[in-house]
Amino acid sequence: MPNIKHRTTAERPDIWPASLDDLRRQPGRLVFLPDLARLRIIRSYDGAKKLPPPLYVPSEKKAWEARTILNAIGAGLGLTDDAARSET
Repeated sequence: MPNIKHRTTAERPDIWPASLDDLRRQPGRLVFLPDLARLRIIRSYDGAKKLPPPLYVPSEKKAWEARTILNAIGAGLGLTDDAARSET
């Protein structure tokens, strides 16, 4: 399986997310496969199979909420789901 191409944040300083801290600051925001590759959470499409099921979006791109990714990699917000939703 080929690796997912990604750009560094130096090439595009306006790109979101630039780090896991961006995910923690906005846990309700959607994260896509190229975002996960840029953060080095996954290195190939096979790596996405280890994540929770993606959300359905009309564009048919795989997307997750930032809080879901943080919880899946063990870097969660330390909040229950209800408390995390009320912060967004």
